[in-house]
Amino acid sequence: MILADDLARMDWNSNMNYQRKEGRAEIIDLNKWLVSQGRSDDILRYTEDPKYLDTLLEEFHSSENKPSQE
Repeated sequence: MILADDLARMDWNSNMNYQRKEGRAEIIDLNKWLVSQGRSDDILRYTEDPKYLDTLLEEFHSSENKPSQE
């Protein structure tokens, strides 16, 4: 039983680490896109307004001009 619990915990931690990595990559891509659009002020604004970040992410995902994955 302990082994099963340990495996479940390790799987959960692995999944969380993956999600963090993907989240960071998404924010980096968003920042690159904003800068390329001449909208660097929006980066500061979203750090102070989480709802604005959600708006920007929706706009970014609907954009056809996303930067390529490196």
